[in-house]
This record gives sequence, structure tokens and C-alpha cells, in this order.
Amino acid sequence: MIQQTSLDAFQELKDKGLLGKRQSQILEVLEMIGPATNMEIAESTGWSINRVTPRIYELRKEGFVVPVERRPCNITGNEAHTWGVKTSC
Repeated sequence: MIQQTSLDAFQELKDKGLLGKRQSQILEVLEMIGPATNMEIAESTGWSINRVTPRIYELRKEGFVVPVERRPCNITGNEAHTWGVKTSC
């Protein structure tokens, strides 16, 4: 579950223009569907994997997205990391 403080912080960053449009879209997808693999995010957004992977990297580097678990991807069936929105402590 995403903490309200995390949602507020995310909205503030969006409002200030500190997140790119694609980064914001990925965070919104993760908020809606929960932890997901890159391929699951790609399917949810209609983007290619090559568009999703760099945005996940950027969001991880900035601390907005964290690894959650490794599990079979619902798209490929291969084991993959899932990513989730970082919640505040």
C-alpha cells in the first residue's frame, strides 16, 4: 500500500515539473497496478521495453522506485525483478 505522504510528495514533484512526463506516467502505472516487471509496465503503457527500461533506471537512481521481488513475468513467463513505488517509513 502506498502511503499518503508518498503520494503527496509525488504530486508535488509532478506539479513542480521535477519529473519527466514519461517518468510520471510510469509512477502512475505502478501506483495503479502495484509492483510490476518492465514488460508488464510496457504492456500497461503501450510502450516498447526500450522506452520503459531507461525510465525505471532513472526513477531507481532518484529513489522513487525500488525492487520488490523476483517472480515470473506475467507477459514473458521469465523470472524478472518487479518494481514498486518507494513508500515512506
